Amino acid sequence: MNRLTKLLILVVSMIGIVQSVWFIGLVIPIDYLSKMVLQTVQTNVDWIMILALVGSVIVGFVAIMAIITILVAPRKADKIVFRSANGRLSISKKSRGKIA
Repeated sequence: MNRLTKLLILVVSMIGIVQSVWFIGLVIPIDYLSKMVLQTVQTNVDWIMILALVGSVIVGFVAIMAIITILVAPRKADKIVFRSANGRLSISKKSRGKIA
């Protein structure tokens, strides 16, 4: 995975985590978060709070999994080496020239 792809996934994942926390604070009355969001949209209806919590947990989980994926994903390789009992095979990427 190249650096630009990793950076884009990281940015989208961070936005997802912030969105998840914001959505929980927007719907569920939590003392600390209630001071930062509009208090008129918070509710005490149980099924709405559970739906908001489940949605936020799913978005947060996907964002965390994306961050873990970019941390453990290998770099884009230009050369691959296979080793076996019969010997070694090396494959490398070469630039293609123009064919006339």
